Amino acid sequence: MAIIKALEEWRPECEGAAYPLQLITDHKNLEYFMTKKLLNARQARWSEFLTCFDYQIVYRPGKSNGKADALTRRPGDLPEGGDKRLKNMEQAVLKPQNIPEQLHLLADSPPMLGHPSLSDILIQAYQVDPLTDRILSAIQSNGSLKETTVAECTELEGRVLYRGKCYVPEDDQLQLCLIHEHYNTVLAGYLERAKTVDLLDGEYYWKDTRKQVDQYVRNCERCQRSRTSRHATFGVLRPLSIPEKPWEDNSIDFVVGLPECEGFDAIWVVVHRLPKMRHFIPCHTMIDAVELTRLFSREVVHLHGLPATIVSDRGPQFASTLWN
Repeated sequence: MAIIKALEEWRPECEGAAYPLQLITDHKNLEYFMTKKLLNARQARWSEFLTCFDYQIVYRPGKSNGKADALTRRPGDLPEGGDKRLKNMEQAVLKPQNIPEQLHLLADSPPMLGHPSLSDILIQAYQVDPLTDRILSAIQSNGSLKETTVAECTELEGRVLYRGKCYVPEDDQLQLCLIHEHYNTVLAGYLERAKTVDLLDGEYYWKDTRKQVDQYVRNCERCQRSRTSRHATFGVLRPLSIPEKPWEDNSIDFVVGLPECEGFDAIWVVVHRLPKMRHFIPCHTMIDAVELTRLFSREVVHLHGLPATIVSDRGPQFASTLWN
């Protein structure tokens, strides 16, 4: 790809060079690129593009390729204090028990002035949620509840532990804060949905955890901008050729969904692109390529006595079938 991009950038100078080009690379397998018999679609396009140049791929080991390495190691490009790239280098995607002490100190730093901490939000949620008081009372009295299995709950410093995990009350602010802390912080590093759920399940428990994490990830603005597109490659738009004389080049289109009239429910529009003369030919919505060929021969070609080239908005395959 680097070779292709370089040749595209310097194509006017390289395509008409008086001497063969020497493409120096530290990737030895590229020496045999033009001799491969099996190429994927991208490699086939690259191979066709490279035929425009007189070149030779020369292998040079990385330790001997000092000039190219010097361009990527300029001292002026190194990040300095306050550069955002330094913060990205410090991100660690680790489980809590494997996180270095320095990152623990960074995560446990006091909140900003005017913003409540996670512990404060948790205390407020326990005070508002009536279910936690009922669970604590059932634990002390060895009772039971319909909402949860009390036998799997324990009490620790006035808080409920469900299967050894901290029980999270039904509080939107608390749950959003927990997802944020485990998804897009210095310790998390913008994990995907499954890994975020794994981190939360290791410490906390509440209903619909996976559903809420999925909704949070879908609405993350930064992730939406940086995620990989799964859409098929779009076709390249190219301008139509300019016709040099009348009746040389025609374009066609269809008007469908019309009320039936005299047995027809569609109109085939044939336009001569140079004089813009139009032919409106009645037809059927389910007409096939063979019948279209007959209509075109009778209504256009025989009428003017000239051959024509078909340009179809349904693609070259349709136009080729129609003309043949």
